[in-house]
Amino acid sequence: WTEAVYGIPPEQVVGSSIKTSYAVREDGTPVLERLAELNFIDDKAGKPVGIHEHIGRRPTMAFGNSDGDFQMLEWTTAGDGPRFG
Repeated sequence: WTEAVYGIPPEQVVGSSIKTSYAVREDGTPVLERLAELNFIDDKAGKPVGIHEHIGRRPTMAFGNSDGDFQMLEWTTAGDGPRFG
């Protein structure tokens, strides 16, 4: 929905995630199964961690709308060069 509403492709959206495992069904079909376990929570200190795991670098710009975004903004603006957060 982010692409339709904001023009941002889904591969550029970072959010909370659930762990996934690889399995092979009895019929030999390989599948990815969602586990009943959180991978990480995209809030507070989890935001910069999720961004790093997803894109592998510090953003040059970040935007937020709650106190749960503080660490993301702090991490973004602490980088070298021009930053906006």
